[in-house]
Amino acid sequence: MSGHIEDDAMGLCALPPGDPQRAAAFAHARSCEPCRRALEGAAALLGHIDALTDVKPPSAGVLRAIARPVVAELSLRAVPVALVAAALGAVWAFLVVSAKSRAAGVEVWLASASLLLVAISCVGLVRRLRGGAAALALGASVAMAALTWAETGAVSMGGLPCLLTELGGAVLPFLLVASVYWRRRTLDLGTPLVTVAAAGALAAQAAIHLTCPGRGAGLHVLVFHVGGVLAALVVSALAARLLRRAAA
Repeated sequence: MSGHIEDDAMGLCALPPGDPQRAAAFAHARSCEPCRRALEGAAALLGHIDALTDVKPPSAGVLRAIARPVVAELSLRAVPVALVAAALGAVWAFLVVSAKSRAAGVEVWLASASLLLVAISCVGLVRRLRGGAAALALGASVAMAALTWAETGAVSMGGLPCLLTELGGAVLPFLLVASVYWRRRTLDLGTPLVTVAAAGALAAQAAIHLTCPGRGAGLHVLVFHVGGVLAALVVSALAARLLRRAAA
């Protein structure tokens, strides 16, 4: 080999040990100080690069921690807001039309419509408020109970149909969103499903406010109307956990 090899030192060092060009380069470097330094520096750099390849991959826990916020954001984006809002309106309209009793007071209709709008808003705010959207639904239910509080007589189990009606109202939006998540095998199901279930129960409460003869009885509203929204939160959270395990 004739001439200096500083510019080719990295490539020569990367050749396998038995390569003739590599052997000739190191033989030349024994009598050429600049080339020797170049080859030693290249060999040291390649050694550091090889050492980096031995770094252990991150653990499963670290990967889950990194993926969790990404999956959560994608889950929130998957909520079909317009479809769920239409479902809430359908739940409200169906319960009002199918009820035997009708409320004639304009203020009652306004209160019911306001509660329905809050329910729809909760679904629209699920990405921004996350779990706070479900808390907003429950807070609106409690506020309605406070505004309509009048009688405080004994509570009978005659209000059980109101509670079951609200749980039924939570089923339709819950199933709509759950079906979307199931098809996508999305694991982070909790926040959206709980929120839409609470919103569905709140929409049902809005309809019940028009049709329930006990809507002015404070304890009845608190136990069976607010209780229905709270029950929807609990049941949907448990159902979301089961779905998450099944999707995994």
